[in-house]
Amino acid sequence: MPTTKSAKKRVRQNEKLRLGNASFKSRVRTHRQKLLLAVADERKEDSRNLLRTVVSLYDKGVKKGIYKANTAARQKSRLARKVNVLLASASDAKGEQSVSEAG
Repeated sequence: MPTTKSAKKRVRQNEKLRLGNASFKSRVRTHRQKLLLAVADERKEDSRNLLRTVVSLYDKGVKKGIYKANTAARQKSRLARKVNVLLASASDAKGEQSVSEAG
């Protein structure tokens, strides 16, 4: 148990930060799962839009210090690769651009 006033305040602050971080991570996991389901169902447009959202969330998490930069980069890369494989299968027939080419 903290005894000083400042230690008690840090306990309150840490709890508030922990809950906020947990909520943010939950949001990222939810969107990542939606993206993986869209890829599995071969919904190309949904996959492209969800990838943009998930990448943005990972970048915000890095900025807030919730994720380390390399962890976020690795996750974004893996997700982008899955979406690009999906889009590449469509581009053979239609000539669409992949996410990395579209910028």
